[in-house]
Amino acid sequence: MNARPGISSHRAFLPCIAGILVCLLQVTVAANSNSGAWNLLLDNKPQEAINLFLANTGDRDKAVSGEAYRGISEASRFMGRTTDAASFFLKSGIADNNVALFSAGILNAYVFGRSVEGYRIAEGYRILGDLTRNPGLFSGEMSDLLADRYANDGNLPAACRLTNETGVIRKWMFIGPFDNISNSGYNKAYPPESEITFSKTYPGKDGNLAQWNPIDNTAYTGWIFTEHHSEARNAVHYFYCTVSSSETQEAFLSFGASGSFKVFLNGSCVLADSVYRNTGADVFMQKINAAQGR
Repeated sequence: MNARPGISSHRAFLPCIAGILVCLLQVTVAANSNSGAWNLLLDNKPQEAINLFLANTGDRDKAVSGEAYRGISEASRFMGRTTDAASFFLKSGIADNNVALFSAGILNAYVFGRSVEGYRIAEGYRILGDLTRNPGLFSGEMSDLLADRYANDGNLPAACRLTNETGVIRKWMFIGPFDNISNSGYNKAYPPESEITFSKTYPGKDGNLAQWNPIDNTAYTGWIFTEHHSEARNAVHYFYCTVSSSETQEAFLSFGASGSFKVFLNGSCVLADSVYRNTGADVFMQKINAAQGR
């Protein structure tokens, strides 16, 4: 499980057992100078497509230039050149600065963060560095990828510093397990959803007592491995934290979990997904309203 509030938020309350992330990418195909290259790619002529796309990478229209780089990336991936595909995809973000398109295709850049050869792609350090300095809905996943690169470069302090700056939550209180018979726990409100009293214990799974325990997570990713804190499987666990907002403001929540989950902010559910998924950090993103204070 991984969560960060982006800028800042209030109380985050996470029953880790609920956000539906729907990413709709609509591409409008217009008659532009890249159309012929896309048609060549559709005709199974990737190298010819690359040659045409290359001619448009210097176009004055940033949208055309960015699209050309993305086209080269797709053609390179089609040919099995994964490092080239990542490099040209990252160049597309530099060319047109279209954060939404960049985020939608972020899987194309994973080679930069997670492969041995990723350090050779200089564009990754530049574009991801720029994007993580500007808080936004997609900041979490951008910083994750750059932090992975720093970690693979052997620079763990830089990886931790980056994720801390973008709001990874380190200190939590944890309680569980509670019963989840036939996945019924997702729709059942256990006591921690109505009261937060760290000294209290409650009937838990298999007749055991559930009690609150602190978690101080030092992993650079911010990911919490529930199995390190509970041996139970097919169970409901709750994670609680408090963060501060210096003023009333819009903030950005990024979250990831292996399992279904609900995220509560000051008692209101702001992100939920009832389907069990095995996702990575910061896959789910949500704008939230943070009131001033804790």
